[in-house]
Amino acid sequence: MKKQVIVILSLVLLVAITLGAYLFVRNNNQEKQKKESEDAAALQLVDFNSSNINKIEIQTPDGDDYTAVIGAESNVWELTEDTDFHINVYFLNSVAGSLCNLTATENLGVATEDIKKQYELDNPYTITLSTDDGSRTLYTGKLTATKEYYYIMSDKSDDVFLVDAKYGDYLRPNKNSLKSIYVQTNQNSQVDQMKLIHNGETVFDLKKKDATSWQMISPIESDFVNVLNINNLQTNIMQLIIDKFGEEHVTEDQYAEYGFDDPAYTFYFSQEDGTETTIYAKNYDTESAQFVECLQKETGQIFYCATSYISFLLAEPADFLSDVIYDADMADVASVQVHIDGETDLNMELDSENKQYTVNDIDVAALGTDAVDALTTLYDNLTGLTTSTLDLTDNVPMEEEPEITLTYNLKDGTTEVITFLAKDKESYYVLRNGEYSGFLAKRTAFTSRNGILEFYHRLEKTIGMTE
Repeated sequence: MKKQVIVILSLVLLVAITLGAYLFVRNNNQEKQKKESEDAAALQLVDFNSSNINKIEIQTPDGDDYTAVIGAESNVWELTEDTDFHINVYFLNSVAGSLCNLTATENLGVATEDIKKQYELDNPYTITLSTDDGSRTLYTGKLTATKEYYYIMSDKSDDVFLVDAKYGDYLRPNKNSLKSIYVQTNQNSQVDQMKLIHNGETVFDLKKKDATSWQMISPIESDFVNVLNINNLQTNIMQLIIDKFGEEHVTEDQYAEYGFDDPAYTFYFSQEDGTETTIYAKNYDTESAQFVECLQKETGQIFYCATSYISFLLAEPADFLSDVIYDADMADVASVQVHIDGETDLNMELDSENKQYTVNDIDVAALGTDAVDALTTLYDNLTGLTTSTLDLTDNVPMEEEPEITLTYNLKDGTTEVITFLAKDKESYYVLRNGEYSGFLAKRTAFTSRNGILEFYHRLEKTIGMTE
C-alpha cells in the first residue's frame, strides 16, 4: 500500500512539474511575443491608410516649402502654392502609398543635439502626412556610410531610427520631385504639328489636315504620308519622360553658357489647345550614350531623356512618307486606265460587288475564273507597287511626257493619276496628281519577270487579246 502511495505521489509531482514547465514556457513565449510586438510597434513610424492621406507638406533644407492637397473637384493632388511647373501627381501618389506604413529597421536611441548634427538631422528634409484624423511628420537626414539606410526621426519620438534607403526619394523630395516628368504635360489635347530640324536642315514638318489625316509640308509637300508612323510618333511624344532635371529658367542669352546656342536637334510640336513645345537637344553618340541633354525653350528647363525614349531625333523624311505608290480597294474603284509607253493601253472597268469586269470592252467575267483571276492579279500588283528611294531633288522634268500613266477613277467621283517620269535607265520619278511624291520607283517593277508587264501579258493572253 505504501509503495502505491509513493508511485501516485511521484506521478502527481511529475504532472505538476510538467504543467509548471508548460506554463513557464507559455508565459515566457507570451512575454517574448508581447515584447516583439511592442518592439515592432515602436519601429512603425507611420500607420495610415494611404487612401485617407489628403495632405502632404514638404520642406527642404534649401527652404523650398510645398503643400499638396487632394482637390475637392479634381480628386487628384494639387499644390496650394502658385508654381511655374506642372505637378507630378504620380509621385505624390507614390509618396502616400510608400510612407503610409513606414517601418524602421532599427532604433538607435535618443538623439542629442550633437547626434542630430552628425546625422544632418539638425536641418532635415521634412515631410508631413495628414488625414482627417491626424498627422505624422518625418525628418530625414543623411545616408549611412554603407548607403543602405537613412537616419530619420519623427514627431512622435526623440529617438533616431534607420529606414531602408529605398524610401529615400519619398523621404527627401524637392522641387524637381514635384515636377511632371512628361514633356507633353497636357495629354488631353491632340498634337496637330510636329517638326524636326537636324543641324539646320528640316528632317520633317508634319501638319494635321483634319481629324484623321496629315500632310508633310517640308522638306517636300505631300499628302501621301505614312499614317502608322505618324501615329507612332504622336505616341512617342506622349510617352516621352524626363529622367532627370537640370538647371531651370535658362534664358536665351544664357544658351551659349549651357551649350544650346547651336543645338544639333530642334524638335517642335503644337497642340490643338494652342500649347507649343520646343525642345533643343545636344549632339550625342548614338552608339553609346544613355541620355540626351535637352532644353525646353518655353520654360527654360534643362532635362535629360533616355536615348531609347527620344529616338525619334534620328528619324528620316522617308519614315513619314508612304512608300506605297497608290493603294485602292477594288471595291472603291470604277475603272483603271493603264498606259505604258508603246506597249500597253488598256481600260479596266470594275464592278467587284457584282463580279462584272471588262477590259477594252471584253467581258472578262464571261470568260471564267482564270480570266477574272488574271485581271485581279494585275490589279493587285498595280496597287501593290512601292517606291524604292527617297530623292528630294528640285530637278524633276515636269514638262516631259510620262512613260507610264495609271488613272484610277473612283466610285465617289474622284480621280487619282499616278505618272512615272524617266530619271535614268534604272528608275522613274513618281508623281501623284501632278505632284512629285519625293520617291523613285525602279523600272524593274514593270519589266522584271514578275513585273507589271508580265501580269499584263498574262491577262492579255487569257482573255484572247493575243495568241
